[in-house]
Amino acid sequence: MFKARASMKSLAMLCRSLSTMLESGVPITKSFQLAGRKLGNRRMQESVKEITVELKAGNDVTSALKLQGNYYPEL
Repeated sequence: MFKARASMKSLAMLCRSLSTMLESGVPITKSFQLAGRKLGNRRMQESVKEITVELKAGNDVTSALKLQGNYYPEL
């Protein structure tokens, strides 16, 4: 779990990448994997890896994000 919050710049990059891939029909777990690799922020990369694991386990995106504590803002 992370104590600091995600930067707006990193969050915007993640959202933009996810949006593009999801609109193109890439499955959500694959989208998170690929988007996480593109990020320069190591903390966010680790967080996205954990989210991907949760999604593969059958959890929804909201639950996976909540498990990251306050790292991501409420959407």
